[in-house]
Amino acid sequence: NYQSIEQWNRRNMIIMMIVMVGLVSIGCLLGKPVLYFLLPTKYHETIDYIWFIVMGYIFYTGTYFSMALPLHLKKTWVHASLLTACAFINLGLNFILVPRYHIYGCVSATFLSYSTYFIATVWYNQRVLNTLKNVCVSPSN
Repeated sequence: NYQSIEQWNRRNMIIMMIVMVGLVSIGCLLGKPVLYFLLPTKYHETIDYIWFIVMGYIFYTGTYFSMALPLHLKKTWVHASLLTACAFINLGLNFILVPRYHIYGCVSATFLSYSTYFIATVWYNQRVLNTLKNVCVSPSN
């Protein structure tokens, strides 16, 4: 039953993302002074961007959960299309944001493109589920 498996998968995804956001946030708050001590001075400026970059990666990790069903159903073209579209979104946002906001523009573009990719994959996953729900397949088949 795809519905129950996907419900379990989505619950795991939400729990993972919430836990990771909490751990990364606490880690950044507590680890920031340690990083200033451990890293050479020329890297200190980058410490302020770590949280934003990792948040983007957490959204990107969520796509592994949200694309599991479509990839299982061999809808790889959707995965490739969404990923390509979000890569172009990233390039466009970098083109717009970097001249004005410099490194924060780059970090924001990455975060926004990963978030967009996550939202698009969750949307498509729900669309696939709704399609499967409307298809009547008897358990005896």
